[in-house]
Amino acid sequence: IDEFHRYSDKKAPSETIDLLFTEGLGLGIVGTAISQRPALVSHTILAECEIHFYFYFGNFEWDYFKRHKLDIESNMAWLKRKYHFLYKNRDGVKKVRPITRVIK
Repeated sequence: IDEFHRYSDKKAPSETIDLLFTEGLGLGIVGTAISQRPALVSHTILAECEIHFYFYFGNFEWDYFKRHKLDIESNMAWLKRKYHFLYKNRDGVKKVRPITRVIK
């Protein structure tokens, strides 16, 4: 679901969508939430997502990352590079380079 914050945001979470993310995996349902404004996304969704990808974003989201103890400031130079991003799972945060060529 793109622009996810429109469908289940922090101030008005969707009970149905949050339920899909909390219990869906047991039913074979896998969800993908995409948002340029993670600070607005329902906390339930953020907590249920096993993997997070972070691309470049403006300063407006820094408070969100500080609250969740993600050291984005030290990674900002990496994120400003074209197509570079961060990958976060329960093992930690990794810097990821973009795919620069197609292997046939």
